Amino acid sequence: MAGYTSLELLAIQQAYEAMLDDIHPFVNAPQHLALIDKAYRYCLEKYDGRYMVSGKAYMFHLIEMARIAVLEVGLGYISVVAAFLHGIDYKENVSIKELEKEFGKTVAIILEDFSEISSLDTEKVAYNSDTFQVMFLSLIDDMRSVLLKIVHRVYDVRNPNDVDPDRLGKYYHEIKYIYIPIVHRLGLYKLKAELEEKLMLY
Repeated sequence: MAGYTSLELLAIQQAYEAMLDDIHPFVNAPQHLALIDKAYRYCLEKYDGRYMVSGKAYMFHLIEMARIAVLEVGLGYISVVAAFLHGIDYKENVSIKELEKEFGKTVAIILEDFSEISSLDTEKVAYNSDTFQVMFLSLIDDMRSVLLKIVHRVYDVRNPNDVDPDRLGKYYHEIKYIYIPIVHRLGLYKLKAELEEKLMLY
């Protein structure tokens, strides 16, 4: 797999720096920014040459998720680190133990939970969505994993060209029966309205 071009790397770095500027009012402690930067550079190495379905460099997806996590969901630096690293364990065959060693136990727990809920079969959730939501939430140790999943789905509906068309229908199904009810319970009404609007337009 060929790596990113110098122009792509420049654009990725510019997008990353713009994201840091945007979240600075909320995430600005030097040690927190250092961990975020470590996660960013770790992913830049692991995902070098990986692209979305649209042809967009995969790193833009991670950067935008980090921005949404802080500015629209109210999450902090640990979630920014987890946003960069989400799914890397099964996409790049990196062990959770390695991630824990590099980024700490809390990040590892969030990533493990994220992988757990990502592997669930959600196709029949409509038939018993309340029970499924209870089971879904019982599987996790850290609620931030679910919030990152919501952030991911927000990204997906805003950037449908980045998503495999065969998977988009499944994602909207999850949004309708799992994530909109959770977003409502959490009081994230602006995101709820956006997800409902996207659902109607799909």
